[in-house]
Amino acid sequence: MLITDIEIGKLYVEVNNGKVEVVNLKADDVFLKCYNGLASATNVEVTHVCTLDTLNGMSILEGTITKDASLEVDCENGVTEVSDKKKVNCKNDGFAHYMVHCLNGKAIAK
Repeated sequence: MLITDIEIGKLYVEVNNGKVEVVNLKADDVFLKCYNGLASATNVEVTHVCTLDTLNGMSILEGTITKDASLEVDCENGVTEVSDKKKVNCKNDGFAHYMVHCLNGKAIAK
C-alpha cells in the first residue's frame, strides 16, 4: 500500500505480509503497523505522534524531522540504525514524537 502527497488528521494503516509506505504526508497522528514486511515513512510531518511498528520486518523513517521533535528508535531481537545519533532524543515536552520500533528485524532512522 502506498499513500502519497496528502494532508490528513489521523492515519492508521495495518498490513499483514506486505508493505505500507507513506511519502510527503502532513498529519496530526500517523500509525503504521506491519506484520512480516515493511513500514516506511518518507518526508512525514506530524503535530503529535508518528509511529512505525513492525513484527518480523523493517521500520524505516527518512527525511527531516522538526527541530523540537523527539525521536525514539528501538528494535528488540534485531538491528537499530540511526544516521545521526544527535537526532535521538526520547523526551516529549509537548512537541511531536517520532517512534520507530520493530521486533525481530530492523529499525532505521535516516
